[in-house]
Amino acid sequence: GGRVIRAKRVVSGLGWRKTMELLPEQRRPTRPLSTQQSCGFVMGNITLRGTAEELGISSANTWVQPSSAVNGFDAVRGIDDFMSAPLAVDPSHCAFGITFPSCKDRAHEARHPDLNCCQILAPAEWSHFERHQPLGDQPAARHTPPHADREHEAQYAQLKSRWAERMLAALHKHYPQTEGRVVAVDISTPLTIENYLRSGKGAAIGLDVTPARFVDEDEVAAL
Repeated sequence: GGRVIRAKRVVSGLGWRKTMELLPEQRRPTRPLSTQQSCGFVMGNITLRGTAEELGISSANTWVQPSSAVNGFDAVRGIDDFMSAPLAVDPSHCAFGITFPSCKDRAHEARHPDLNCCQILAPAEWSHFERHQPLGDQPAARHTPPHADREHEAQYAQLKSRWAERMLAALHKHYPQTEGRVVAVDISTPLTIENYLRSGKGAAIGLDVTPARFVDEDEVAAL
């Protein structure tokens, strides 16, 4: 709106690059930042019918590493293969984090005695989804936006269905008592993150976490 607000310190939740875009050019670092934006996430948000005891779930998280005899127990290579082609690797080699937010809420059982929620996270590159971006500019939204027109809407829906199948398979493998207890599944992608956060290519955590970001003195000074 043309207003100038002067401050010695700025605390921003927008992320480094978006914050720099708002500063006057003479106040921005002269050295370009080499740290890239992080990858995004595919997130499966799952509603489960049953108590935590019936479902065999708890407040503990499960981190599924893509390492087995199939790839010589090489988790690093497994991550690289998964990030390159996440739906082409063996289903057992998907890198997933499985958590149950409802189990972390002490008041949840009293309010919703027969329902629990699960979230499954998978790191995902923007390049696997960018062809499905909505047509035209989409307004930023804090709440669920109206349907966005896409050139390949059917393919995008199919892509999300394939992710849902893999995530449910992982859930049932590690928590077999959840089989037959799924009420609803909602899949979000890096496109979803970009819609709500405008973080740049659906980056889930802002700047990537790399060794250079913390040990390169010039990089640290720029930050």
